[in-house]
Amino acid sequence: MVCVTKSLSAGEPLALNSASVSFLFILPRFNGFGQDDRCAWLGGQNVASYSSFAHFLNQNIAPATVCVDLLPLDEEYVNPELLKVFKPSFAIDDEMSDVYIAMESAGTKSEFVQGVLARYADLIAQAHSVFVKPNIVSEEPYPTTTDPRVLDTVLTYLSGYKVSVTVGDGPAYDYSWRGEEGAVPQGHPLRRVCDAHGVKLVNLNQREHVKRELPYGLTLPLSVIPDSFDVKISLPVLKRHITCTVTGAVKNQFGLLDLSARSAMHRGTPDIHKGIAAIAAVERCNLFILDAVETLLVAEEVRHGGKKAFLGYMLAGTDPVALDSAGFDLLKRRDRSITDKSAPDILHLAYAADCGAGSLKHTLIDFWGE
Repeated sequence: MVCVTKSLSAGEPLALNSASVSFLFILPRFNGFGQDDRCAWLGGQNVASYSSFAHFLNQNIAPATVCVDLLPLDEEYVNPELLKVFKPSFAIDDEMSDVYIAMESAGTKSEFVQGVLARYADLIAQAHSVFVKPNIVSEEPYPTTTDPRVLDTVLTYLSGYKVSVTVGDGPAYDYSWRGEEGAVPQGHPLRRVCDAHGVKLVNLNQREHVKRELPYGLTLPLSVIPDSFDVKISLPVLKRHITCTVTGAVKNQFGLLDLSARSAMHRGTPDIHKGIAAIAAVERCNLFILDAVETLLVAEEVRHGGKKAFLGYMLAGTDPVALDSAGFDLLKRRDRSITDKSAPDILHLAYAADCGAGSLKHTLIDFWGE
Protein backbone atom coordinates (compact mmCIF):
# COMPACT_ATOMS: atom_id res chain seq x y z
CA MET A 1 0.00 0.00 0.00
CA VAL A 2 1.27 3.45 -0.94
CA CYS A 3 0.98 6.43 1.35
CA VAL A 4 1.92 9.76 -0.23
CA THR A 5 3.69 12.28 1.99
CA LYS A 6 5.39 14.40 -0.65
CA SER A 7 4.29 17.94 -1.49
CA LEU A 8 3.87 18.45 -5.22
CA SER A 9 3.31 21.42 -7.44
CA ALA A 10 0.21 21.62 -9.60
CA GLY A 11 0.10 18.81 -12.13
CA GLU A 12 3.37 17.17 -11.03
CA PRO A 13 3.00 13.34 -11.18
CA LEU A 14 4.34 10.92 -8.63
CA ALA A 15 5.11 7.54 -10.30
CA LEU A 16 5.17 4.43 -8.13
CA ASN A 17 5.46 0.72 -8.86
CA SER A 18 2.15 -1.01 -9.51
CA ALA A 19 -0.21 -1.91 -12.33
CA SER A 20 -3.30 0.19 -11.66
CA VAL A 21 -3.57 3.92 -11.27
CA SER A 22 -5.62 6.08 -8.95
CA PHE A 23 -5.78 9.83 -8.60
CA LEU A 24 -5.67 12.11 -5.61
CA PHE A 25 -6.55 15.77 -5.49
CA ILE A 26 -5.98 18.35 -2.80
CA LEU A 27 -9.14 20.41 -2.81
CA PRO A 28 -11.36 22.17 -0.31
CA ARG A 29 -14.34 20.06 0.69
CA PHE A 30 -17.71 21.02 -0.75
CA ASN A 31 -21.07 20.06 0.65
CA GLY A 32 -24.17 19.50 -1.49
CA PHE A 33 -24.71 23.23 -1.97
CA GLY A 34 -21.12 24.04 -2.93
CA GLN A 35 -19.92 25.96 0.12
CA ASP A 36 -16.35 25.35 1.29
CA ASP A 37 -16.17 24.20 4.90
CA ARG A 38 -12.40 23.51 4.82
CA CYS A 39 -12.69 19.96 6.17
CA ALA A 40 -10.78 17.00 4.81
CA TRP A 41 -12.98 14.74 2.71
CA LEU A 42 -12.29 11.39 1.15
CA GLY A 43 -14.85 9.13 -0.47
CA GLY A 44 -17.59 10.58 1.70
CA GLN A 45 -15.55 10.30 4.92
CA ASN A 46 -13.71 12.85 7.01
CA VAL A 47 -9.98 12.18 6.83
CA ALA A 48 -7.60 14.03 9.12
CA SER A 49 -4.22 12.47 8.33
CA TYR A 50 -2.23 10.33 5.94
CA SER A 51 -2.51 7.39 8.32
CA SER A 52 -6.32 7.49 8.18
CA PHE A 53 -6.06 7.84 4.42
CA ALA A 54 -3.86 4.74 4.20
CA HIS A 55 -6.35 2.86 6.37
CA PHE A 56 -9.15 3.91 4.02
CA LEU A 57 -7.24 2.57 1.00
CA ASN A 58 -6.45 -0.70 2.77
CA GLN A 59 -10.13 -1.18 3.55
CA ASN A 60 -11.50 -0.24 0.13
CA ILE A 61 -9.14 -0.94 -2.77
CA ALA A 62 -6.16 -3.05 -3.77
CA PRO A 63 -2.63 -1.58 -3.75
CA ALA A 64 -2.31 0.97 -6.51
CA THR A 65 0.03 3.40 -8.14
CA VAL A 66 -0.88 6.89 -7.08
CA CYS A 67 -0.63 9.96 -9.29
CA VAL A 68 -1.09 13.31 -7.66
CA ASP A 69 -2.68 16.06 -9.71
CA LEU A 70 -3.10 19.11 -7.52
CA LEU A 71 -5.31 22.00 -8.47
CA PRO A 72 -3.89 25.41 -7.48
CA LEU A 73 -5.28 26.68 -4.17
CA ASP A 74 -4.70 29.58 -1.85
CA GLU A 75 -1.76 28.85 0.46
CA GLU A 76 -4.01 28.83 3.50
CA TYR A 77 -5.82 25.77 2.08
CA VAL A 78 -2.73 23.72 1.25
CA ASN A 79 -2.08 21.51 4.24
CA PRO A 80 0.05 18.40 3.52
CA GLU A 81 -1.80 16.60 6.33
CA LEU A 82 -5.12 16.82 4.50
CA LEU A 83 -5.86 14.68 1.46
CA LYS A 84 -9.19 15.83 0.23
CA VAL A 85 -10.61 13.77 -2.63
CA PHE A 86 -9.97 10.20 -3.70
CA LYS A 87 -10.81 8.91 -7.17
CA PRO A 88 -10.19 5.20 -7.86
CA SER A 89 -9.41 3.60 -11.17
CA PHE A 90 -12.21 1.66 -12.84
CA ALA A 91 -12.61 -1.45 -14.94
CA ILE A 92 -14.71 0.01 -17.75
CA ASP A 93 -16.70 -2.16 -20.15
CA ASP A 94 -15.52 -1.68 -23.74
CA GLU A 95 -18.91 -2.55 -25.25
CA MET A 96 -20.45 0.21 -27.34
CA SER A 97 -24.08 1.23 -26.79
CA ASP A 98 -26.33 2.87 -29.36
CA VAL A 99 -27.54 6.40 -28.63
CA TYR A 100 -30.18 7.96 -30.86
CA ILE A 101 -29.68 11.68 -31.31
CA ALA A 102 -31.43 14.46 -33.21
CA MET A 103 -31.20 18.22 -33.42
CA GLU A 104 -34.52 19.46 -32.10
CA SER A 105 -36.25 22.56 -30.76
CA ALA A 106 -39.12 23.17 -28.40
CA GLY A 107 -41.47 22.94 -31.36
CA THR A 108 -40.14 19.68 -32.79
CA LYS A 109 -39.16 17.58 -29.76
CA SER A 110 -42.62 15.98 -29.50
CA GLU A 111 -42.17 14.45 -32.94
CA PHE A 112 -38.87 12.95 -31.78
CA VAL A 113 -40.52 11.48 -28.66
CA GLN A 114 -43.32 9.97 -30.75
CA GLY A 115 -40.81 8.47 -33.15
CA VAL A 116 -38.77 6.93 -30.35
CA LEU A 117 -41.84 5.40 -28.71
CA ALA A 118 -42.95 3.99 -32.07
CA ARG A 119 -39.65 2.10 -32.31
CA TYR A 120 -40.51 0.41 -29.01
CA ALA A 121 -44.15 -0.24 -29.91
CA ASP A 122 -43.80 -4.03 -29.64
CA LEU A 123 -42.47 -3.74 -26.08
CA ILE A 124 -45.34 -1.46 -25.04
CA ALA A 125 -47.94 -3.60 -26.81
CA GLN A 126 -46.91 -6.63 -24.75
CA ALA A 127 -47.12 -4.76 -21.44
CA HIS A 128 -50.02 -4.52 -19.03
CA SER A 129 -48.58 -1.59 -17.09
CA VAL A 130 -46.12 1.27 -17.68
CA PHE A 131 -44.32 3.41 -15.10
CA VAL A 132 -43.14 6.82 -16.32
CA LYS A 133 -40.32 8.43 -14.33
CA PRO A 134 -39.98 12.17 -15.02
CA ASN A 135 -37.49 14.45 -13.27
CA ILE A 136 -39.56 16.36 -10.68
CA VAL A 137 -37.08 18.36 -8.64
CA SER A 138 -39.16 21.24 -7.31
CA GLU A 139 -41.81 23.69 -8.43
CA GLU A 140 -39.36 25.23 -10.89
CA PRO A 141 -40.39 24.76 -14.53
CA TYR A 142 -38.47 23.13 -17.38
CA PRO A 143 -35.51 22.73 -17.74
CA THR A 144 -35.23 22.18 -13.98
CA THR A 145 -37.94 19.55 -14.34
CA THR A 146 -39.11 17.42 -17.27
CA ASP A 147 -40.74 19.43 -20.05
CA PRO A 148 -44.56 19.06 -19.77
CA ARG A 149 -44.67 18.70 -23.56
CA VAL A 150 -42.48 15.60 -23.37
CA LEU A 151 -44.62 14.02 -20.65
CA ASP A 152 -47.81 14.95 -22.54
CA THR A 153 -46.47 13.32 -25.72
CA VAL A 154 -45.58 10.13 -23.83
CA LEU A 155 -48.97 9.88 -22.12
CA THR A 156 -50.80 10.63 -25.38
CA TYR A 157 -48.90 7.83 -27.12
CA LEU A 158 -49.52 5.35 -24.29
CA SER A 159 -53.25 6.14 -24.35
CA GLY A 160 -53.38 4.23 -27.62
CA TYR A 161 -52.55 0.98 -25.79
CA LYS A 162 -54.46 -1.07 -23.24
CA VAL A 163 -51.99 -0.42 -20.43
CA SER A 164 -52.33 1.09 -16.98
CA VAL A 165 -50.01 4.07 -16.58
CA THR A 166 -48.58 5.71 -13.47
CA VAL A 167 -46.22 8.69 -13.32
CA GLY A 168 -43.98 9.01 -10.28
CA ASP A 169 -40.86 10.60 -8.80
CA GLY A 170 -39.43 11.71 -5.46
CA PRO A 171 -38.80 15.49 -5.48
CA ALA A 172 -35.56 16.93 -4.12
CA TYR A 173 -34.79 16.09 -0.49
CA ASP A 174 -34.88 19.77 0.52
CA TYR A 175 -38.07 20.50 -1.40
CA SER A 176 -40.48 17.64 -0.79
CA TRP A 177 -44.15 18.50 -0.80
CA ARG A 178 -46.22 17.32 2.13
CA GLY A 179 -49.85 16.94 1.25
CA GLU A 180 -52.44 14.21 1.23
CA GLU A 181 -50.46 11.08 0.27
CA GLY A 182 -47.59 13.42 -0.52
CA ALA A 183 -49.42 14.77 -3.53
CA VAL A 184 -47.58 17.14 -5.87
CA PRO A 185 -49.42 20.52 -5.89
CA GLN A 186 -52.29 20.92 -8.31
CA GLY A 187 -50.58 23.85 -10.01
CA HIS A 188 -47.38 21.97 -10.86
CA PRO A 189 -47.02 21.77 -14.69
CA LEU A 190 -46.48 18.00 -14.68
CA ARG A 191 -49.43 17.49 -12.34
CA ARG A 192 -51.65 19.39 -14.78
CA VAL A 193 -50.51 17.14 -17.63
CA CYS A 194 -51.28 14.01 -15.61
CA ASP A 195 -54.67 15.32 -14.56
CA ALA A 196 -55.54 16.10 -18.18
CA HIS A 197 -54.81 12.46 -19.09
CA GLY A 198 -56.49 11.00 -16.01
CA VAL A 199 -53.15 9.50 -14.94
CA LYS A 200 -52.05 9.31 -11.31
CA LEU A 201 -48.94 11.27 -10.33
CA VAL A 202 -47.29 9.72 -7.27
CA ASN A 203 -44.78 11.37 -4.94
CA LEU A 204 -42.52 8.39 -4.21
CA ASN A 205 -41.13 10.11 -1.12
CA GLN A 206 -44.44 9.44 0.63
CA ARG A 207 -44.75 5.78 -0.38
CA GLU A 208 -43.19 2.54 0.79
CA HIS A 209 -39.47 1.89 0.45
CA VAL A 210 -37.65 -1.36 1.20
CA LYS A 211 -33.95 -1.91 1.83
CA ARG A 212 -32.13 -3.61 -1.03
CA GLU A 213 -28.63 -4.97 -1.44
CA LEU A 214 -26.75 -2.96 -4.08
CA PRO A 215 -23.28 -2.94 -5.66
CA TYR A 216 -20.33 -1.66 -3.59
CA GLY A 217 -21.77 -3.29 -0.47
CA LEU A 218 -24.53 -0.70 -0.14
CA THR A 219 -27.92 -1.36 1.43
CA LEU A 220 -30.38 1.38 0.54
CA PRO A 221 -34.16 1.88 0.85
CA LEU A 222 -35.70 2.11 -2.62
CA SER A 223 -39.28 2.67 -3.75
CA VAL A 224 -41.31 -0.50 -4.26
CA ILE A 225 -43.60 1.09 -6.84
CA PRO A 226 -41.58 0.84 -10.10
CA ASP A 227 -40.94 -2.90 -9.68
CA SER A 228 -44.64 -3.63 -10.01
CA PHE A 229 -44.74 -2.39 -13.63
CA ASP A 230 -43.95 -4.28 -16.82
CA VAL A 231 -42.29 -1.37 -18.64
CA LYS A 232 -40.46 1.64 -17.22
CA ILE A 233 -39.77 4.82 -19.19
CA SER A 234 -37.46 7.54 -17.86
CA LEU A 235 -37.68 11.20 -18.93
CA PRO A 236 -34.57 12.96 -17.59
CA VAL A 237 -33.23 16.41 -18.46
CA LEU A 238 -29.53 16.95 -19.15
CA LYS A 239 -28.13 19.60 -16.77
CA ARG A 240 -25.02 20.62 -14.89
CA HIS A 241 -24.97 19.59 -11.24
CA ILE A 242 -23.17 21.22 -8.32
CA THR A 243 -22.18 17.97 -6.62
CA CYS A 244 -22.07 15.50 -9.51
CA THR A 245 -20.98 17.78 -12.39
CA VAL A 246 -23.77 16.48 -14.64
CA THR A 247 -27.21 15.02 -14.10
CA GLY A 248 -29.19 13.06 -16.67
CA ALA A 249 -30.35 9.50 -17.23
CA VAL A 250 -28.23 7.81 -14.54
CA LYS A 251 -29.01 10.25 -11.75
CA ASN A 252 -32.72 10.36 -12.60
CA GLN A 253 -33.05 7.00 -10.84
CA PHE A 254 -31.86 8.70 -7.63
CA GLY A 255 -35.44 9.84 -7.08
CA LEU A 256 -36.35 6.26 -6.15
CA LEU A 257 -34.24 6.49 -2.99
CA ASP A 258 -35.90 7.17 0.35
CA LEU A 259 -35.87 10.88 1.20
CA SER A 260 -33.89 10.61 4.45
CA ALA A 261 -31.29 8.34 2.84
CA ARG A 262 -30.97 10.78 -0.04
CA SER A 263 -30.41 13.65 2.37
CA ALA A 264 -27.72 11.68 4.22
CA MET A 265 -26.01 10.78 0.95
CA HIS A 266 -25.80 14.44 -0.01
CA ARG A 267 -23.94 14.94 3.26
CA GLY A 268 -21.46 12.22 2.29
CA THR A 269 -22.72 9.03 3.95
CA PRO A 270 -22.47 6.81 2.02
CA ASP A 271 -20.58 8.11 -1.01
CA ILE A 272 -23.13 9.81 -3.26
CA HIS A 273 -21.36 8.87 -6.50
CA LYS A 274 -21.33 5.17 -5.64
CA GLY A 275 -24.93 5.43 -4.44
CA ILE A 276 -26.20 6.97 -7.66
CA ALA A 277 -24.37 4.36 -9.72
CA ALA A 278 -25.54 1.43 -7.60
CA ILE A 279 -29.18 2.51 -7.80
CA ALA A 280 -28.95 2.84 -11.59
CA ALA A 281 -27.50 -0.66 -11.79
CA VAL A 282 -30.48 -2.28 -10.06
CA GLU A 283 -33.31 0.10 -10.99
CA ARG A 284 -33.25 -0.25 -14.75
CA CYS A 285 -35.62 1.30 -17.26
CA ASN A 286 -36.63 -0.08 -20.64
CA LEU A 287 -36.23 3.28 -22.33
CA PHE A 288 -34.65 6.66 -21.56
CA ILE A 289 -35.57 9.83 -23.46
CA LEU A 290 -33.02 12.48 -22.52
CA ASP A 291 -34.01 16.10 -23.14
CA ALA A 292 -31.08 18.36 -24.03
CA VAL A 293 -32.94 21.02 -26.00
CA GLU A 294 -32.68 23.42 -23.08
CA THR A 295 -30.34 22.93 -20.14
CA LEU A 296 -29.04 24.55 -16.99
CA LEU A 297 -25.40 25.50 -16.62
CA VAL A 298 -23.59 25.91 -13.27
CA ALA A 299 -26.24 24.09 -11.20
CA GLU A 300 -29.24 21.77 -11.51
CA GLU A 301 -31.80 24.33 -10.33
CA VAL A 302 -32.20 28.06 -10.81
CA ARG A 303 -32.54 28.51 -7.04
CA HIS A 304 -29.03 27.06 -6.67
CA GLY A 305 -27.55 29.27 -9.37
CA GLY A 306 -28.49 27.37 -12.55
CA LYS A 307 -28.37 29.41 -15.77
CA LYS A 308 -30.62 28.50 -18.68
CA ALA A 309 -28.95 27.73 -21.99
CA PHE A 310 -29.93 26.25 -25.34
CA LEU A 311 -28.33 23.01 -26.58
CA GLY A 312 -30.85 21.88 -29.18
CA TYR A 313 -30.69 18.07 -28.95
CA MET A 314 -32.85 15.11 -27.96
CA LEU A 315 -31.32 11.72 -27.18
CA ALA A 316 -32.79 8.29 -26.53
CA GLY A 317 -31.70 4.75 -25.82
CA THR A 318 -31.67 1.91 -23.34
CA ASP A 319 -28.25 2.56 -21.77
CA PRO A 320 -28.31 5.47 -19.27
CA VAL A 321 -24.51 5.62 -18.94
CA ALA A 322 -24.01 5.89 -22.70
CA LEU A 323 -26.71 8.56 -22.91
CA ASP A 324 -25.08 10.66 -20.21
CA SER A 325 -21.66 10.16 -21.79
CA ALA A 326 -23.00 11.48 -25.09
CA GLY A 327 -24.90 14.23 -23.31
CA PHE A 328 -21.80 15.33 -21.42
CA ASP A 329 -19.96 15.80 -24.71
CA LEU A 330 -22.79 18.12 -25.80
CA LEU A 331 -22.80 19.99 -22.51
CA LYS A 332 -19.09 20.76 -22.82
CA ARG A 333 -19.87 22.85 -25.90
CA ARG A 334 -21.68 25.37 -23.72
CA ASP A 335 -19.71 25.19 -20.49
CA ARG A 336 -16.02 26.10 -20.65
CA SER A 337 -15.45 24.99 -17.06
CA ILE A 338 -15.76 21.31 -18.03
CA THR A 339 -14.09 21.28 -21.45
CA ASP A 340 -11.00 19.53 -20.04
CA LYS A 341 -13.07 16.67 -18.63
CA SER A 342 -14.47 13.53 -20.24
CA ALA A 343 -17.24 11.18 -19.14
CA PRO A 344 -14.89 8.79 -17.24
CA ASP A 345 -13.88 11.78 -15.10
CA ILE A 346 -17.45 12.03 -13.80
CA LEU A 347 -17.41 9.82 -10.73
CA HIS A 348 -20.98 8.55 -10.73
CA LEU A 349 -20.76 7.71 -14.44
CA ALA A 350 -17.46 5.87 -13.99
CA TYR A 351 -18.89 3.94 -11.05
CA ALA A 352 -22.07 3.19 -13.03
CA ALA A 353 -20.04 1.68 -15.86
CA ASP A 354 -17.92 -0.19 -13.35
CA CYS A 355 -20.90 -1.85 -11.64
CA GLY A 356 -22.72 -2.79 -14.84
CA ALA A 357 -25.31 -0.04 -15.22
CA GLY A 358 -24.12 0.67 -18.77
CA SER A 359 -21.20 1.61 -20.98
CA LEU A 360 -19.32 4.88 -21.26
CA LYS A 361 -18.63 4.11 -24.91
CA HIS A 362 -21.38 4.85 -27.37
CA THR A 363 -22.26 5.04 -31.04
CA LEU A 364 -24.29 8.09 -32.04
CA ILE A 365 -27.09 7.27 -34.47
CA ASP A 366 -28.88 10.07 -36.29
CA PHE A 367 -32.49 9.34 -35.39
CA TRP A 368 -33.88 10.80 -38.61
CA GLY A 369 -31.17 9.21 -40.73
CA GLU A 370 -29.97 12.47 -42.22
